[in-house]
Amino acid sequence: MARVRPSTRRTAGDAPTEPLARAGSVTDEYEVEERPVPPAPPERPPRAWHDELGWALLGLLLLVAVGFAIWWFGFHRGASKATVPAVAGKPVAAAVNDLQDRGFKVHIVNQPHAERRGIVFREVPSAGSRLGKGSTVQVFSSTGPAAVTVPNAVGLTEATGRDRLVRAGFTVTQSRVFSDQPPGKIVAQSPSAGSRVQKTGTVRINVSKAPASSSSRTWSE
Repeated sequence: MARVRPSTRRTAGDAPTEPLARAGSVTDEYEVEERPVPPAPPERPPRAWHDELGWALLGLLLLVAVGFAIWWFGFHRGASKATVPAVAGKPVAAAVNDLQDRGFKVHIVNQPHAERRGIVFREVPSAGSRLGKGSTVQVFSSTGPAAVTVPNAVGLTEATGRDRLVRAGFTVTQSRVFSDQPPGKIVAQSPSAGSRVQKTGTVRINVSKAPASSSSRTWSE
């Protein structure tokens, strides 16, 4: 390719009289240079099939590694938990053994309850819960029904006194006895008023009767 660079601008009257210079030579007015065309860059060779296969295998291995990591984490995390067994209604010793066999610690709480003494009536967390092994489960053991104060029924009518005792949680039995009190009045009770007994206990009342009749009846809550 030739490039022509003018050194000065000439008018029509300033046209040169000397002969034109040859290509590659230098004159005072013009410089003529010829340069070869640069070669084109080499083409990139096509990627071999085994390179594509290698990348595909690498991606597959990465997917397998990630999947295995997720499975391992979930499996071992689940294996560290256990299900709380149902122990309500069992003796305390049996309940403790069942819980410890599952890997739990046990905290025993003794409370009054209508359940028999020494029987578990509640557990926290409840049966069926999933807990980490080594966690603590509370079991509530009955100490028997709570003790309550026996209310007074002496001097009341039979119906009023019996209702008062039943509302307090007692079973009431009665006997009719001869007394100087008007018929139908309660003249005695056992246990006496103010005693502390189990709420499900029995209170016996003596009711004054008329001289010509007697009877015996029993009420329960």
